[in-house]
Order: sequence, then C-alpha cells, then structure tokens
Amino acid sequence: MTKMLFFCLSLLLALCSGSVLVRKSIGLSSENPTPAVDTDVLLSVQVFNRGETPVYDVQLTDYVPKDFEVVSGSVKTFWQEIPAGANFTHTYVLRTNKLGQARFSWATLTYRPTLTSQEVLTYSNYLGTADVVPANQVAQHSGPNFRAWSVFFLIYLAVVGGPFMMYKNTQAQFVAKSKSD
Repeated sequence: MTKMLFFCLSLLLALCSGSVLVRKSIGLSSENPTPAVDTDVLLSVQVFNRGETPVYDVQLTDYVPKDFEVVSGSVKTFWQEIPAGANFTHTYVLRTNKLGQARFSWATLTYRPTLTSQEVLTYSNYLGTADVVPANQVAQHSGPNFRAWSVFFLIYLAVVGGPFMMYKNTQAQFVAKSKSD
C-alpha cells in the first residue's frame, strides 16, 4: 500500500514538475534480482527535457543509501544545457558490505527554464527499499540450478516421451498384425 502511495506521489510530482522529467532506476539482472553483499549495483538517473526550449544550469544530486559506497561514477553531476526534446543519462555504481534493508530515495534536480529565471526543483521517482542479502543466497535462489533443471527434464521426458513410446509400440503391433494377414 505504501509503495503504491509513493508511486502515485512520484508520478504526480513528475507530471507537475514542468518540462523536465527525472527517472531513477536500479540495474539488477535476473542472476542478481536483489542487492547482495559485495556485489555491484548500477544506478541510472535519466533526465528528459520534454519542453520546447532548452533548460540551463541543470544540477542532479542523488543520495547514496546508508551502508553503501560509490565504487565508480559520482552521485552529483552538472549539465550547462539540455536541449529541447533531449535526454541525458547519468550512471554510477554502488556496493555494500552490510546485510539489511537499503532505502533508495529520490534524486533531486534543479534547473533554470531560461538563463535569467530562478531555479526550479524537481524530484525523481522513489525506488523504495530493498533487502541486501548474502551473495551466496542470491546464487541459490536465482542462479543456474542444475539439479532443478535435471528434474524438470526427467519429468518432461516422462510426460512427453512415455505417451510417444506407447504410440510407437501400438503402431508397431498394428503394422506386424497387418503384415501377417
């Protein structure tokens, strides 16, 4: 319920923020669906200028969750100008060595709609919390599992191969019987 509320609030902020939209995402793969201890987590922040004019003095600031450290990249960046209709992506890599919950908050973005106007503040979407688990637990639950696939293959052979063998046996009996007649 609270995640839905945060999502709706983020969407409302994005729609009301004017011509610049900020979208934050966490790069997790199917092999690593949750942050794990001593593994890299890629964070991307996309900035879209949906307006018909460029925006100026664009300052992006993201916040590192507690117990995470920046491995590569920076959580702050600055663009002199983002042209109309353009989008920019800023990425950086985090890593943690502590188990627990990590809260991935909003990124903030300030920009000027014109060179002489005041700064406008807008926020990215809220990513919420994620459980940081041991790396071996991620491998057990989501990595390649030879035993599970072997069992699946044996069951598949029983379901598909069994009826096929019965069909071939019955067909061979009818062919043998028709030759004897």
